[in-house]
Amino acid sequence: MKDVLISIKPSWCLCIAIGAKTVELRKNRPRLKTPFKVYIYCTKSSKKGGWVRAHKGGWQRMDGSIIGEFICDEIKFVSAKTWIVREDIERRTAGSCLTFEQIVEYAGWRKAATFMDRKNLYAWHISNLKIYDEPKKLKKPPQNWCYVDSERMIYE
Repeated sequence: MKDVLISIKPSWCLCIAIGAKTVELRKNRPRLKTPFKVYIYCTKSSKKGGWVRAHKGGWQRMDGSIIGEFICDEIKFVSAKTWIVREDIERRTAGSCLTFEQIVEYAGWRKAATFMDRKNLYAWHISNLKIYDEPKKLKKPPQNWCYVDSERMIYE
């Protein structure tokens, strides 16, 4: 069975973990029919300390690990060709914790040389979120997202 492993920055992982972020905005998407399982890899923080949480009387590092999983039950297409209609973009990306200006910046729509050079976005909906009690370290973390066979993932 194909699942997906996705890299997400620690600040966004925290937003997902507390339930504030219910949509992950990406410039591409897997060629899978929804629903499918997504494992969340929290990237290593460049800041001193990274994301830590209280756990069993101590502190536990969350960055640099698979911190949980969710079911992507829907992916909304966000067309770059109609990005001028702000309300459409905001409706499709609600739950991403991004402002309209941040979305336009992320997508690179203002810098596109022509209207046709604009890239589309995909809003992955997060459902059935499970944050692990014990994060899992990977030998080879993903750069963006990749297909995985959960039974063959190699942990440290």
